[in-house]
Amino acid sequence: MSEDWNSALPSEVDFLAQYDFGCGRNGCVGLEDEQFVTSPDGTTVVARADQVLARLASPGSHSCELSRAQLENNTGAHRSVRGVVGDLMYRRRQASEAAAHFGLRLVTMPVGPADMPQDITPNNERYAKMAEALKERGVLLPALRVTSLQPNISCQGWSSLLECYNRLVEALPRLMDMAERSNGERMRLYGQVVEGFGFDPIPRTFASPREMYRDACERGWVHDPSQYHPHIRIKVSTRSTPPIIEVRPFDAIGPAEDISEVLDQVLSIAVFRF
Repeated sequence: MSEDWNSALPSEVDFLAQYDFGCGRNGCVGLEDEQFVTSPDGTTVVARADQVLARLASPGSHSCELSRAQLENNTGAHRSVRGVVGDLMYRRRQASEAAAHFGLRLVTMPVGPADMPQDITPNNERYAKMAEALKERGVLLPALRVTSLQPNISCQGWSSLLECYNRLVEALPRLMDMAERSNGERMRLYGQVVEGFGFDPIPRTFASPREMYRDACERGWVHDPSQYHPHIRIKVSTRSTPPIIEVRPFDAIGPAEDISEVLDQVLSIAVFRF
């Protein structure tokens, strides 16, 4: 490790300051849910998610993805599984009504068709750069075809956060089995996208925030914690959200009862209590 690289590292204090438990609501769970925009009969994926998003009265609860054919539904932070799943179903209904205005439909499916449009969400510099990098690696289409359900867990402080995170890391093989809805196809495509990024098959556990900082320095994710691991990560706080554990291996799931069952299992593994 060169001295120049060492000198460019943030201090431990600065790194950990990104994880502010005073932002937003702690001890909650939220969901991110991705759907494809399709023709009315659900058979043809179409690149019109930005139009659907513009129609929504509360766009903060929805967003476009890299693919112009995908819409993401985002719940608020809740203190019960029933509350967060009910919120998600409400957000889905809102988005479906907006899509219906254009004679379109929103469909939950973990993997889009191989002939789906490869349009990128317009007017988004981050997505444009991401798409260019993926195109250069020949994996743009695999990246556009996959959708997932992502539970987000916030905790009261470092102790509970690392305890929950470590338990989820140790159970990652079990989570991967629970995630399956596409006969392995989504994970196969996702594996093509993340291949070569150098992540551990099973991410490391952390006994303390200091140990997490040291690992970030040693393995090069200190400048971008969101890139630590493709399946599970601790995201930094924002103005409105505390640090969260983002659990990422799940295929997109349709029925509310199936989402509730998976979320119950995730929280049980994490020994997370509202």
